[in-house]
Amino acid sequence: QAQYLAELAGPMKNAVMLGDFNGAPDAPSMKPLFAHRHLRPASLAPTFPSWNPSRCIDLVLTTPTIKVKSVQVLPVAV
Repeated sequence: QAQYLAELAGPMKNAVMLGDFNGAPDAPSMKPLFAHRHLRPASLAPTFPSWNPSRCIDLVLTTPTIKVKSVQVLPVAV
């Protein structure tokens, strides 16, 4: 799936991709997104589990042409 997403983003100079990737940015399954398409995480803030985040699996990825000014992970009530 990451390979497919990388292919979709490949020809785009400006791209933002976000979602629940169920994998950390350094997971082998994520390599296609970073290796060839120049996507990068806007933040590595932990997002999972929602009640006590300790892992970063929900990501906002951007091409270097996109300047992210701020990122925030909102707390959830238990």
